[in-house]
Amino acid sequence: MDRREVWTREELKQYPLLQDLVADPGQVDRGALADAIDADLDQLLDLMPHLAKAKDGALRRVAREVAGRLVIRFAEAAGGAASGDGKWRSARWTPGAEVDLEAVLEELLIARSLGEPLDVEHLPARMWQRRPTALCLVVDNSGSMGASRLSAAAVTTAALAMRAPADFSVIAVADKALVLRQQGSSRPVEAIVDDLFGLRSYGWTNLALGLTAARAQLARSNAGRKMTLLLTDGQANKGLDPVVEAARLELVHVIVPGVANDQCREIARAGRGTVVEFGGLKEAPGVINRLLRA
Repeated sequence: MDRREVWTREELKQYPLLQDLVADPGQVDRGALADAIDADLDQLLDLMPHLAKAKDGALRRVAREVAGRLVIRFAEAAGGAASGDGKWRSARWTPGAEVDLEAVLEELLIARSLGEPLDVEHLPARMWQRRPTALCLVVDNSGSMGASRLSAAAVTTAALAMRAPADFSVIAVADKALVLRQQGSSRPVEAIVDDLFGLRSYGWTNLALGLTAARAQLARSNAGRKMTLLLTDGQANKGLDPVVEAARLELVHVIVPGVANDQCREIARAGRGTVVEFGGLKEAPGVINRLLRA
């Protein structure tokens, strides 16, 4: 796996999708960028971490300028937004509620049997109530994760922001833990994506440190439910045992871009969560939706 942190235009030309975009040193053909977006947005997002670390400053600036917007667009198209984590609860009808037809029919039959009119001001209804949930996304940005997996992390972050626009945090972890968004902050998704694509990848992976940092962030929230999402390939090779740290959290789901190993399964088991594998960027928003509905 190539772990270079600076990419020259000549190195970027090895990718056919980028050849027109990087053709002229010091220049960025925005028309070529638009063509690349239309041709294969999936692949362009996979390559975005390389573009964001281009040696050519003009190319680097444009790549990081558009990365956040492209990630959000991609997550929306792939189904990032959803109704949220919650359930139907019985209520009396108010604007915005859904009439409970079965209950209304029952009351109508009772009213008719008594020869009384139906009380329309107290119709039975159902309301969708979201269960307050605080979320923390921990992204493994070690050397083994690579550029395409950082892109998956960016799309996952965008999908998460669509589901939990306030009470969530994002942490990147390799040999150190870096908080990219604090719990409950208003930092925009575009800024988090920019940080993710600008991160240096390290060989060491201290997943336990990332889970400890997640516990500290979630402690800032008053939500009744607290969930940690760990995006990793499960190659922890530094620090304490992540299984022990996972057990100290309320709920830990492990998201694996690829095939899960035994350590991923052990972390999820200790955190009373599940392991979810996905094979491409388009699957990331759906993964978030399923986990938050669980």
